[in-house]
Amino acid sequence: MAPRTVILGIGNWLMGDEGVGIHLIETLSAHLGGYENVTLVDGGTSVDAMMMLDDVDRLIVLDAVTGGNKPGTIYRFNADDIERPRIEGMSLHEWSAGDSLTAMSLLGKAPRETVIIGIEPGSVEWDTRLSEQVEARMPEAIQLVLNELEINKQSGRNA
Repeated sequence: MAPRTVILGIGNWLMGDEGVGIHLIETLSAHLGGYENVTLVDGGTSVDAMMMLDDVDRLIVLDAVTGGNKPGTIYRFNADDIERPRIEGMSLHEWSAGDSLTAMSLLGKAPRETVIIGIEPGSVEWDTRLSEQVEARMPEAIQLVLNELEINKQSGRNA
């Protein structure tokens, strides 16, 4: 069986650019012909949605990422690049993607590889539309995800 890749979009659809991960998931669905064993998951506002994933070889997380740069800046990093705080004594209301990855590791459920692709938000207000700055970068973010899938396909890690 070919290795399994899950692309997980996280975000709040009702809060403008905070919903970029969900917008990316919706757009990606039209681009995945020819990729086997790739599953798109709309995680909504539940960053702990990745805890529900089993038997995943590669996880690509799509989300808004606040890095202090101009709106629309695209980030790509690995799970090892995330600072992971201790989980002990933490409220689930404070749960982050990094916390979910840490918990997955502790439970022996961590994917072999995790990539996070994010876009710096511009507007996080009540709105179902993305800001112009973020909307303009969507094609580039989609291409970055497709490049990740192609790298795996060519290396034989994900046919």
